[in-house]
Amino acid sequence: MLSSIRIPLTGINIWKRKQREPQESAPSVSLHRDCNTLPLSVFITCLCDHDLRGLVIQGHASQDELNEAWAAILSEYSSLIKSPEAAKCYELLRMVHNYQVRIIAAQKAAILLEYNRDDRDVLRMIKELGIPGPRSIAGYIKMWNVELQARQKELDALNAKAAGRKRTRESFTSELVVLSRFQQYRVTLDTTVAEYCTILNHYESYQKEWQKKTS
Repeated sequence: MLSSIRIPLTGINIWKRKQREPQESAPSVSLHRDCNTLPLSVFITCLCDHDLRGLVIQGHASQDELNEAWAAILSEYSSLIKSPEAAKCYELLRMVHNYQVRIIAAQKAAILLEYNRDDRDVLRMIKELGIPGPRSIAGYIKMWNVELQARQKELDALNAKAAGRKRTRESFTSELVVLSRFQQYRVTLDTTVAEYCTILNHYESYQKEWQKKTS
């Protein structure tokens, strides 16, 4: 159940906000943000292909909006999975993702503040990141990099234990076949992630009980 994944570095699009004309109001965006409505097919694409565009239900989302939605989904997923190792893996994955996003946002904020130290939008953004002021940006970036490396090291160690169980499209397909036999009906990719987690937890509980009876 562990996932041998590194989320690619993706930037916060604070440049675009500065470049757009303020007169135009941004169109409304609707995104998948939780496991109750997210189809398993979209989750697999995000997880295995690192492509978050499937989270968009309507409108056009910026990369930071997609990152935020995906982080929320990973957090909920880690709480739904009952396997301690799997839950730990996805929690670490979420933390790695969050540190990557914060570091890039802070780096870009520092560059923008070199041009305008009084930019209210950027100053507000760094406060939202938890940085008290411009002079603290470099220190926070260094601190987050240390945390990022530590969490990535933990994640790599868990992934090393899961050799041969890397989460791929093929592994999900094989798992769905097993779960379909267990449920006695076909569990499809249209199943929501929350439903998938419930079925998987029931199956693993059944397996544990069966092993106790036969040991």
